[in-house]
Amino acid sequence: MPIGLNVRTSSGETLTACTHPALGDLCRRAATLALPMLCHVDPYDDTWFDKSQMRLLAPELEALIDSASAPEAEAAAEVLDLAEQLEHEPHRYLILIGQGACAGTPVAAEARILMTEHGFGGEQQQCSSVRVGCEPSVG
Repeated sequence: MPIGLNVRTSSGETLTACTHPALGDLCRRAATLALPMLCHVDPYDDTWFDKSQMRLLAPELEALIDSASAPEAEAAAEVLDLAEQLEHEPHRYLILIGQGACAGTPVAAEARILMTEHGFGGEQQQCSSVRVGCEPSVG
C-alpha cells in the first residue's frame, strides 16, 4: 500500500485524501540525498507538516521535480499542489500517511468504504490526473 497524502484541519477534518504510487520512492530518494525535511518522513507512521515547515520542504520538492524520475517528479508536484491549501487557510496540515501495521486491515478497508459512501461535507480539493486512489473524506 503506497504512502497516503492528506490535508487536514487542526480539528482533524480531512479535506483531501490521496495516494501516489511513487511517493515512497520519492521519500527514499530524499533520504539518500539527506534532504533535511523529506528524508524524515516515516514510511510506517504519519508525518505532519505545518505551514512554516512546508516553506522548508517546498524547495526540496522543487529540486526533486527537476532531478527525479517521472513518477517521483509527479509525486513531488502532487505534494506541492496540496501544500497550496496550507498557504491560503490557517490551521491546515499536510500529512504523509505511512504504511502502519493496520494499513491493510479490515478496519482500514472499512474506513475507505465509509469515506466513499458518505462523500465530503464541504469544499474538496479536486484530484488531478496524477493522483491515484483519491477518496473524499467524511464530512
